[in-house]
Amino acid sequence: MSYEYSLEKEILRMQESRNFPNNTCPASRHVQIIAEDLASVGKYPMLEEDPGYCAGSFASVVTNLYEARSFLASIGYSWSVDDRGNAKWKKNDQNSTSAKGEKND
Repeated sequence: MSYEYSLEKEILRMQESRNFPNNTCPASRHVQIIAEDLASVGKYPMLEEDPGYCAGSFASVVTNLYEARSFLASIGYSWSVDDRGNAKWKKNDQNSTSAKGEKND
């Protein structure tokens, strides 16, 4: 799998996953714009003009991702990463003891 195909696939997955306003916030929308511009144009001027603002958006999105994963774990879900790097979620059964975030082989 080439880098370009992987990037194109991830941009498409991101766009298909967006459900404004139900699953977005200002930071996630900003990070989406940055990703789309970097993928299509190869640059995003604000990264040089105001890197702190961009970094704040990245940090907010990653923090929310970590908090969402922790919340889902707290209500009985676990996740693993498949061979393609995609997270796969499942509801734990009463006897499941799988570790969260381990790579499945």
